[in-house]
Amino acid sequence: MVVQWLTADEQRAWRAYVRAGTLLTARLNRQLQADSGLSLPEYEVLVQLSEAPDGQLRPFQLGLALDWEQSRLSHLLARMIRRGFVIRQDCPGDRRGALVVLTGAGRAAIESAAPGHVAAVRWLIFDQMDSAQAAAFGQTFEAILTALDDDTQQLSRAAYASATPSASSGSSDSARSSNSTPSSSSRRSAASVSPSASAAAARANASLASSVRPAASSASAYA
Repeated sequence: MVVQWLTADEQRAWRAYVRAGTLLTARLNRQLQADSGLSLPEYEVLVQLSEAPDGQLRPFQLGLALDWEQSRLSHLLARMIRRGFVIRQDCPGDRRGALVVLTGAGRAAIESAAPGHVAAVRWLIFDQMDSAQAAAFGQTFEAILTALDDDTQQLSRAAYASATPSASSGSSDSARSSNSTPSSSSRRSAASVSPSASAAAARANASLASSVRPAASSASAYA
């Protein structure tokens, strides 16, 4: 496999992005904790529910919107139920299903937390840019998100194909070959950055995407 290594400029930009994402996640979480007693993940759940019709969503819908694993979401929802921010209700028409419903206390929490959170996002991000840079910033991440969505769809198709029994032993052998351990050079990160740092950067950008106050006519006024 021929690796197209990052140029010096590309590597500098990539590492700045990863570092900024890590620091932003930590800074925004500290700001929310200090000002409102919410964690950043709790705020993200409240954002999703505040925007949903009737303030309610199925757990799987929350998981998809936040790109969280079920175990993480279940643990957080249990904590938020104890704090009185959400409740679980039976889902009409689905006896085995449930709804996560925003309570009055949860809505009050996000109404209180949103102004400080948005002010922090503005100061840390958009006050550091002019209007042209802000436009390029948005366009860049829209393009990245499109690529990520396309890649996720391709991975889903590949996973389905690999789980489907092959018609012949030859195709089975081919599938096993394609899943063999890659060489040491192909396993190296192009920018030598840890996966956990990249994940932190992605979480920070998900938070930023939910931090813009909509027009007054919008159904949500919190994110």
